[in-house]
Amino acid sequence: MSQLDGNKMSQPVQTKLELAYYLNEHQKEYTTYSSINIMCITFNVNSRLPKESLRELFLPPPEYPLPEIYAVSLQEMDLGTEAFLRSSGITVREQEWLSLIDRYMNGGFVRTSRQRLFGITLFIYTANHCQGDISLVREQYLATGLMGLIGNKGGLAATLRFRDSQITFVGSHFPAYDENVAERNQNFRDMANTFLQDRQDVVFWLGDLNYRLTNIPNDHVRWKVKNGRLSDLLAADQLSVGRREGEVFVDYEEAPITFPPTYKFDSGTDQYDSSGKGRVPAWTDRVLYFHCPANPVQCLVYQSLPNIRFSDHRPVRGLFSVQVGTVDQRKKEKTTKYFYEENSRKEMHLQPKVLISSNELRFGEVFFMEIVERTFSVSNVGSTEALFDIEVADSENGLRKTWVTVEPRSHLLHRGTSVTVHVSIHITSLELEYFREKKGKIDHMLIIKVNGGSHYFVSVEGFFPPTSVGQELKYTCSLVEPIACQTRSEVDGCQRELPVPKELYFLIDCFLRQRQEDIHTCLEEDRQSEICHIVKCMDGYCQCCTPATLEGDHLLIFVASAPATLQTILVILSCLPESLVSPDLMEYFENPSVSSVVKVWLGVKGR
Repeated sequence: MSQLDGNKMSQPVQTKLELAYYLNEHQKEYTTYSSINIMCITFNVNSRLPKESLRELFLPPPEYPLPEIYAVSLQEMDLGTEAFLRSSGITVREQEWLSLIDRYMNGGFVRTSRQRLFGITLFIYTANHCQGDISLVREQYLATGLMGLIGNKGGLAATLRFRDSQITFVGSHFPAYDENVAERNQNFRDMANTFLQDRQDVVFWLGDLNYRLTNIPNDHVRWKVKNGRLSDLLAADQLSVGRREGEVFVDYEEAPITFPPTYKFDSGTDQYDSSGKGRVPAWTDRVLYFHCPANPVQCLVYQSLPNIRFSDHRPVRGLFSVQVGTVDQRKKEKTTKYFYEENSRKEMHLQPKVLISSNELRFGEVFFMEIVERTFSVSNVGSTEALFDIEVADSENGLRKTWVTVEPRSHLLHRGTSVTVHVSIHITSLELEYFREKKGKIDHMLIIKVNGGSHYFVSVEGFFPPTSVGQELKYTCSLVEPIACQTRSEVDGCQRELPVPKELYFLIDCFLRQRQEDIHTCLEEDRQSEICHIVKCMDGYCQCCTPATLEGDHLLIFVASAPATLQTILVILSCLPESLVSPDLMEYFENPSVSSVVKVWLGVKGR
């Protein structure tokens, strides 16, 4: 038992963590802020080039100066074969759009970031006079199309550092159709977990989010639009409903919508869809933003551009005033000194006190898709009630991790009472790349904030062993033994390369040997624990089975159902970092008459 009492700080690490938190809470004391303007533009261009001028789109209203940053996200920029065959490089259509936008920038801006995910683009332009203040931190992408491998839907992200503030732009295209609300919400969560790993000062999220109107007949929608009854329709907007109910874009803001639905028009006209499909008008194209308290954001303009009619969407833009910070190091040192003085003065004041049963939680090895739980207790040892909240933070950058679950997150302790806190770790496909970069190290911190008292810290430590899931095909094809039995240098030096990773070969062979069940039945029930067991056996971590090797043509020996085997195969395929299916086979694979087994087998055999 160790008491982490803020009145008797003895551990340098504990004090360092409290100092970092204090500096973050008081950064306005040593940071000066100035305003910059940022324009975010989203436009689903329906694979067309404009016939009319787009000057109105890029030029702010006359009462505002040119922004310091432009973020432009196009969707369906190019739906041709070249866009799917060339996942990198510049396509002809992309170059046409870049040349067009460059002309409107008129030499006053530098293209700081250019990204394309098939037909989705994200272009960042920064003003010439700001180049000394701006640096590009990173660029990222996530495909969410077929099995997560195809980029007809997905998102791109670019993170900039402007002086001492970090700003991230996300351009995305979510799945279509009225009924796919849950899928759109999941796309947001997947992209947020992928793109927003570090602490963010400001985030702008723009794109064709494809949220529709629920339970309003088409003719009623069109009548209300024509008569300016937009508030009636916005009450049924799926994104607005999801935000109110805490399902999606929690903590994000959106300026009031005062413009008509931006989808779907007959191209070249102001007429909503008159085709046989008769799409219901909707606000599919949106710009939302998040900011921390120290970097307030004010929306100056949020509008669509009705005069730009060449697409079946209308472009939407937002002009924002953003406070960016510059740190004064001398003032920061003064704030640091005050922290230590105030920390000492706390000893003379009555405050809630708690006792933590352990200041570290050791999880040991946490395998892929395995759920591991540890517990500790919080006891009220003071003379007053103690209300506490628990936050999960990366020990390095303060990022909140969604794969660490804590229950309860908040609790009121009466004098002399205690509560058991349950902490579980569940690592899925979304975190594979992150843990490869960290070499499997799990190093996080629970921050226990006692209202009116001190902060307490419990370290969360563990190790995520290497797994063949999520590795590049070239690497897994060189694995002679299970990944647990070979070092990286041994694999890289291997002279023998298989046409198909042995793990996939043995799993498919095992599935075909098992009793064949209906494919759809195999996918109905979640077999997560069995998948975890199969992967552990496959990687050589389980002592109760024989792992797959090349010697003797051994088969994987484990107890698993056909559904679990099939689901494991699909998980492995969906986690591949490179595309498994060539674009020229895509139409064949999307044919509903082709069975799932054929798709999986042909995909593997095609490698």
